[in-house]
Amino acid sequence: MSYLIPDPIYGTIELDSSLETLFRIPALATEKRRLERIKSLGLIHISFPSATHSKWEHHLGMAHLAGQISLNKDNKKRLQILCLLGGIGHLPYTYATEAGVLLASRLSATFRSSLEGLMSEVWQTVADQPDDPTRAPYKRVIDAMNVIALHGWLTALKIKRLDQDIDLGDRKRLVKDRVDGDAELNRLYRFVARVDYVQRDLYYTGLARFSLSAHSFLRRYQGAVDELFSAPASKLIDQIRNYLADSLYFEVRSATIEALFAKRLASMLLAGTISVNDLLGWHDHDLDSTIEEKAGKPWWRKVLETPYTEICRARVVGVRMNRGPYGSRDTFALEQDLAGIADAKLKSMIRYPDKHNFTVLCKESYDPIERAAVTDVMLSTGNLPSKITPIAEAMARLEAKRQDRWVRRQTGTRRTLGEDLIGFIVNASLHSDFGGVSRVFAAGVNALPVQKQRTVKRILNEYYYYAGPVNPTEAEFWDQFLSSSQGPYFLDGRPKWVGEILRAAARASRKDLPDIIEVGSWVAEHSKLHRESVKWIVPNLMVGSDTTTDQIDVCSIHLRDKTTIIRFIECTKSDSENKAVDDLEKLEKIKTRCRRFDDLVVEQLVYGASKVRDHFASVQQLLGQFKIRT
Repeated sequence: MSYLIPDPIYGTIELDSSLETLFRIPALATEKRRLERIKSLGLIHISFPSATHSKWEHHLGMAHLAGQISLNKDNKKRLQILCLLGGIGHLPYTYATEAGVLLASRLSATFRSSLEGLMSEVWQTVADQPDDPTRAPYKRVIDAMNVIALHGWLTALKIKRLDQDIDLGDRKRLVKDRVDGDAELNRLYRFVARVDYVQRDLYYTGLARFSLSAHSFLRRYQGAVDELFSAPASKLIDQIRNYLADSLYFEVRSATIEALFAKRLASMLLAGTISVNDLLGWHDHDLDSTIEEKAGKPWWRKVLETPYTEICRARVVGVRMNRGPYGSRDTFALEQDLAGIADAKLKSMIRYPDKHNFTVLCKESYDPIERAAVTDVMLSTGNLPSKITPIAEAMARLEAKRQDRWVRRQTGTRRTLGEDLIGFIVNASLHSDFGGVSRVFAAGVNALPVQKQRTVKRILNEYYYYAGPVNPTEAEFWDQFLSSSQGPYFLDGRPKWVGEILRAAARASRKDLPDIIEVGSWVAEHSKLHRESVKWIVPNLMVGSDTTTDQIDVCSIHLRDKTTIIRFIECTKSDSENKAVDDLEKLEKIKTRCRRFDDLVVEQLVYGASKVRDHFASVQQLLGQFKIRT
């Protein structure tokens, strides 16, 4: 006999009556009611008010999908029980709370010991050698700040603690299946979870309407989980999940609120105001009431009402790779590094958003087959900070770890995080174009004698391994190279050859010099700032507003003595003083749009044939640096 449950995603969920009867047992009925009061998307409902579907709905959907997989009767029932019970270890507000627990464990050895004590209950049940603490995988869960794995261990703990009179079949195996990332049923569990939450989250947030007929491809399962993960339908799910990661799971407002919530919760856990055992029994409203009571309504109201702005985001190379079954990276160490917090001041991990008014947000993405985690990072801010330099320093550290440079090398996209920083300062959308610079360098190299061309290419091979389009044009190669992290090293380290290339380009242009002047000003700015450890120098910057778009020939930004200096540069070969004055007025107008920071200096420089006031420099002097005659 079957039990039918209406569902907006699948129409009707059909469960075996024995599963429905299982949740009439008082202890499991209590867990069911608790899951019905925990929102599946946690605090994301703050930005997406319709996203109020519960964890119980999600796990019902998982059990429905599990029932369609081609498994023998016993394994299918065990997987469905695992799906229904698999959420009982979720804490209220789900991942935000679990992140707070892991943060507290990294900040306090005492708290970590208590958390490990809970997880060791599970280890003592499932381990072949439970007395060997070095083999305990739960330690890596904490080291890697892996909220998904933590949820699995807490679920296993609650399953283990259920009254032994409750018939769950082989309970030890069920517990092991929930924590062993390599177990077949664990991988199937994670697969159906992904299929369900992608559809359910899309539906309830209103981001899109999507329904997958999973019946046909789930029945193709022949004992190889990787075949399910690599099926075309699964790849479609992954693509949609990536869309959700950008648009929903990492939406700036809810992601920032989750991070601030996790930090405040960690401080309360460390103070003993709340315990993990409390959280294991609470639902969303219980935790919400406690936060309001203990942290204060004004704090919670301020967090909820503050408008949050995304400063930048990037995909980075993680740190301290954990090669466990979830392939996670240590987001705690990554955030600590980016925020510039020393090991001796780890408690500042909770306080730095208040001190500097920015937050480093880290979120993992998982490859379901390779299990190699990548980390998406966002810097966000609430009310405008008084100082910009701490943010600039964090962005410089993030730039050094970026893994997504190739994604940004497309027309109309930002190439460096410096452009994000400039955009935040100017309070405008913008992007750079390396096209003019690359064309000048390509023309200059082509104009060199053959032997010198070979020498230049040999030198470039020392700096750069090209990984762009196959058979690129010279301009495409230079576009990739000069916008890469190695471009400044070439410009600063090989001034003789840079000058030779620019002189050859000037000769090839038959002294039609506007492009040469612009590129020369960009190279000269590199030369001026070559000793600065933090700098971005961007050519041909398009700065947009609601009504107009302004073009700046060169924009540089660098740090010096805890001050951030941004310089706007315009170039003209015209002898007209009016043209030079017009260029300066354009830069002045852009300066007035800049946000105000105590440690920001904004400078303007116009290269022109005349010198009518401050902020002007001679074109002849600029070109003279490269021995180019006009």
